[in-house]
Amino acid sequence: MNKKLKQKVLLFVPFFSVFLLLLLVGCESSRVGPELPRPNPPAPAAQPIILASIVRDVSNQTAIPGATIRILRADNTLVTTLLSDNSGKYSYDVSNITETSLSVSASKDGYGIGTKTAEISKSLNLALVDDILLTKLTVAAAPVTPASGGTATTTNPQTVSTTPLTVTVPPAAVPQNINLTVAAVPAAQVPKPPTANQVIQTAAQFGPSGTVFAVPVTVKMPLPNKQPVGKTFPLLKLNETNNTWTNTGITATVDATGTNITAQLSSFSTYATADN
Repeated sequence: MNKKLKQKVLLFVPFFSVFLLLLLVGCESSRVGPELPRPNPPAPAAQPIILASIVRDVSNQTAIPGATIRILRADNTLVTTLLSDNSGKYSYDVSNITETSLSVSASKDGYGIGTKTAEISKSLNLALVDDILLTKLTVAAAPVTPASGGTATTTNPQTVSTTPLTVTVPPAAVPQNINLTVAAVPAAQVPKPPTANQVIQTAAQFGPSGTVFAVPVTVKMPLPNKQPVGKTFPLLKLNETNNTWTNTGITATVDATGTNITAQLSSFSTYATADN
């Protein structure tokens, strides 16, 4: 074989090897199916929607632990009842609530009642409600005995009356000694009246709440403005399950001064009158 032929053979062999390798790779590639698209990663788990806030004393903004929190729907049905913790905080998972708003009220012995509206947004995964501010009440106390009864009085600065808020328990009204308590409650620190066109006139807490009397007791509640003598108002009683008012069927009557209403009670709770 001459020299030129040898050179051609030597050049042809490498090129042929490369061609053969490419041919084999192509054949192998043709056997593999097209690459499938990668599946989307799973959606992250939905975060719970937590309704949370704090209960504070309106006078100094300090937290109020142990306050009873009631969360209500618009029709006043109770969703749940909670207690504020040692920091005055409370929280509740509203992820499964279908309403876009709820009523949240807070109460505690010796304080008024505060209510706020909570707004719930499922699209934003958010629930918002303001802090609830409670007013500390001035509570007067007096001993009551079965033999002699007892009387407790306390002033109410939000009235035109010079007569204090008074509760008088007659003899034989209680079977054992009790410590009678009474406190005037600002109208802004009680739930709204049942009728939209009404406003609370006067409200008071009489305790111990739930005490039942064998003989009716007399209460005299000062009014915020003068009323015609003898005018009557229905007496409202607080439903402590959902913090709404119920009509007791008891009539409260304006006294001879026109600045107080008087009524007869057979049990203690929080009572109020409302006017148009």
